[in-house]
Amino acid sequence: MTLPDGTRVWLNAGTIFRYKKDFGKTSRTVYLNGEAYFDISAEKRGKPFLVYTDNYVIHDIGTVFNVKAYSDEQVFETAVIEGQISVEGLGSSSIAKQKHVLVNEKQALKIRTVSGDIAGSHLANNSTKVGKTINVVDLEASQISGYSGWKDNLLLFEDETFAELSRALERKYDVSIEIEDEELQYLKYTGSFRDIKSVNEVLEIIKKTTPINYSVTGSEITITKAER
Repeated sequence: MTLPDGTRVWLNAGTIFRYKKDFGKTSRTVYLNGEAYFDISAEKRGKPFLVYTDNYVIHDIGTVFNVKAYSDEQVFETAVIEGQISVEGLGSSSIAKQKHVLVNEKQALKIRTVSGDIAGSHLANNSTKVGKTINVVDLEASQISGYSGWKDNLLLFEDETFAELSRALERKYDVSIEIEDEELQYLKYTGSFRDIKSVNEVLEIIKKTTPINYSVTGSEITITKAER
């Protein structure tokens, strides 16, 4: 889609995206729950472009960038393809409102929590308190497609759990996946799929390296551990 200021936005499956009717007149603010790829228009540089998610706000500083911030996941990710962004935590403390992390071109910021509460007040000092890890990493050229490839029908994942991979498959193929064996949920995967038409094809590929069986009933998929 193209916003009133000329900014181009791609939305991934399962994404909620909102902006006000007067967007571009007094401000350029959008609200995101999900994943989106932004190519920011330079037409109105006097008005900052802001992306609000449940826990963070992203300030564009002349960029092309991707944001993944699904409210039902414990991972927040943003990657800068061109330019620079600033990321701030949303919280009640003065530290959360004032401190920020700069993410430069060809860098990614990844915040993961193992609890249900993301503490934005620790965003600026790379703290790993309360079961949270915050990392800013430099991206190789081959890694950038991992953040932008979804809009070109590429599903790429790096060191992600089977549970995380399953959620991506649910959105892409409009299915519901239940992993019955808890041990399977935490297996780690690195790989990619391009232009694969059905979730069954993906599961057959995974089945070659992982001891799983699966059954399909309509749009519901049940995965169980297979004995070898």
